[in-house]
Amino acid sequence: MKIFYDHFGFIERYGGVSKYFVEVFKRLPTGSWTLSGGFSENQYLKESNLLHTFSPFCSKQFRGKGIAMNYLNMPSSIFTAMRGDYDIYHQTHYNTSLFPLIRKSKKIVVCMHDLNYFVCPQLYPDTIRLRHTKKEQKKSAMAADMIIAVSGNTKKDLVEQFGIDEKKIKVIYHGIDKEKKKTEVARIVRPPYILFVGTRHTYKNFQGFVKAFSLMAGKYKDLNFACTGSSFTAGELAAISKLGLQGRAHCIFATEAQMAQLYHDAEMFAYPSFYEGFGIPLLEAMLYDCPVVCSQTSCFPEVAGEAARYFDPSSVEDMANAMQKVLDDTHLKSNLIRKGQARLQLYSWDKCAEEHLDLYHSLL
Repeated sequence: MKIFYDHFGFIERYGGVSKYFVEVFKRLPTGSWTLSGGFSENQYLKESNLLHTFSPFCSKQFRGKGIAMNYLNMPSSIFTAMRGDYDIYHQTHYNTSLFPLIRKSKKIVVCMHDLNYFVCPQLYPDTIRLRHTKKEQKKSAMAADMIIAVSGNTKKDLVEQFGIDEKKIKVIYHGIDKEKKKTEVARIVRPPYILFVGTRHTYKNFQGFVKAFSLMAGKYKDLNFACTGSSFTAGELAAISKLGLQGRAHCIFATEAQMAQLYHDAEMFAYPSFYEGFGIPLLEAMLYDCPVVCSQTSCFPEVAGEAARYFDPSSVEDMANAMQKVLDDTHLKSNLIRKGQARLQLYSWDKCAEEHLDLYHSLL
């Protein structure tokens, strides 16, 4: 059995999609898979030492870089697709450009990470790019011989939004590497602080989080909040300043090791998203004994179970109350940590990879 994975999911430097694939690659039998394209700055792929990749732009950032990387990798993906030296094509992103090149004798597998664009379109600007992505995502789902859904909630969305037969969908949860990275005494952000992880797109509800934090700011005068990812935009800085929170907001473009430290030192991890497909940061926080407060919507209750304090993401008051409860109630805090450790036992990358292999074999 041979699995062909394309380059599309590895144009990004970081991100949940590429991290998921690399963790699965690590656990697949040697020689059972191939990844097309050799140009990538993806850090998960680089740190895995699975393949030798080239960084043609020396990690410099510029407009249109993703398009350029895709252009460089396309010949390799086209050649691999046409050669047909594989049994199954597992698409890594919602890009169907290789579909016409896949022989009918080959099976197609697609992973659906979420259906946010269809379930909550009001959270995204209606652009040509968005409409194209939605079209590609639906086309991918309809053409697949088998769909991997990262949660039962995403499976439900696939059935409701696309009318797909449940038998064509297999729920395979993401995992977590339970080997903790070393955390140092030196703090990246001066505690106490609340941690916000990931991008700050509209659906992530960062504005709601900042407003909720502002409701607590007077009571907890030493409390800060830390964000990971790209630097604050001018608009975000203006909103932070308007709420009188300048000096209390920190932004770090963190490495994996730094992420471990940030989770370890935080008072809690807040996940206020309006909608998600799975939410790997939930598990990462639990691993480092960081209490979780998150939205009571989409996949969150399914993934976190009793190991989180929930709130209504559309209510800044409810969000603030949930965070204050964790800050004030040491029993609740320790209980969330304990339940988080127990919850982690349900998830592993070994199990995730094993279920992928079972799915691949079932198609042959």
